[in-house]
Amino acid sequence: MRPMTTLDQLKELIDKHRKGTDFTGGITDEKVMKIEEELHVKLPDSYTWFLKNYGRGGLFGVDILGWGKGDLASVVKETERYYSHGLPSSYVVVEDCDEFLYCVDTDTVDPESNEAPVLVWNKAHAKSTKRSPGFAQFFINRLLDALEDEEFQ
Repeated sequence: MRPMTTLDQLKELIDKHRKGTDFTGGITDEKVMKIEEELHVKLPDSYTWFLKNYGRGGLFGVDILGWGKGDLASVVKETERYYSHGLPSSYVVVEDCDEFLYCVDTDTVDPESNEAPVLVWNKAHAKSTKRSPGFAQFFINRLLDALEDEEFQ
């Protein structure tokens, strides 16, 4: 039996709370490539996995950008919007939280794992700090934090 990966843990968490999700549905390889072409980046594996399995959306109030229903790539639209505000061109916005953004830094992909860190980018100061070593771990942490907050309300 193989050990459980971070992606397995993420899928298990999502499946356990499936009723509260608002995912739009997975997308094709062609749509993933279209996102990469439009943003001029190579997306890390775990974010690509998210796009192929869930498309866009989330649960517990966490809303991950991606590809919505139809021909709408929200990740492209939001990322391009912030490029004009000083967001580095290697960053891909995966969640917009009003005063800050969570971004995948596609310039610092680990060649062994094909993962890129998720950074918090402060809109007001145009500064970033590392939040997580990869998208899957970032998303699990965001969901668990939001679930904990939801349980105590």
